[in-house]
Amino acid sequence: MGQEVRLRDQQCAHGGFAHIGQSVVFGQLRWYRSTFCPQCKPTEEDGDGLPPEEFRRLLLNDGGYWEVRAQAGSRPAVVIRIVKSVLGLSNAEAFAQMRQFPTVFQGTQTEAEWVQGHLAAASISASVLEMGA
Repeated sequence: MGQEVRLRDQQCAHGGFAHIGQSVVFGQLRWYRSTFCPQCKPTEEDGDGLPPEEFRRLLLNDGGYWEVRAQAGSRPAVVIRIVKSVLGLSNAEAFAQMRQFPTVFQGTQTEAEWVQGHLAAASISASVLEMGA
């Protein structure tokens, strides 16, 4: 489960390329950016959780928006508590997300599947759906 985007590296004057991606490794959401240019030295950066907004925007533009929707009968407070913990949301962000219920998350497909996996581990059924499809 993962996504990768290849594009021109805007920081390279020689037309090098960057690969930006994310995947789930041992239950953790991971993101990375790798650059390649024959004249510059390659660079790598990566991290856990949601990627920096600039990278996330590129992934969303490439792969579209996906949502996690809790199944009928799910208790909103329980579901949102799990999503709050997984995403590190503030109380205000969690409350705002509660108003969208049964949709509990919107993001990349990889992120949505990661959130769904955490809900499944708590025996909560949820679907991952492409938005606008």
